[in-house]
Amino acid sequence: MKSNGQRLLMIYAGVLTVVLAAAAVSGFVQASRSMTLKQFDVQRINMHEPNAITPLLISIRVEVAI
Repeated sequence: MKSNGQRLLMIYAGVLTVVLAAAAVSGFVQASRSMTLKQFDVQRINMHEPNAITPLLISIRVEVAI
C-alpha cells in the first residue's frame, strides 16, 4: 500500500502535468493570431543588424548616444 504522502504527491504531479500541458498548448494557440495595437508609448526604439550596425533609431530626445 502507498502512504498518504505518496498518494498526495502523485495527485499533485498529475495535476501539475495537466496544467503545464494546457498552458503550453494554449500558448501555441494564442501565438497563431496576429496582434493589433492602436497606440503604444516608448521613449526609444533601437534596431540592430547582426553586424551591429544601427539602421534605424527612433527617439524623442535630441541628444542620442548610439
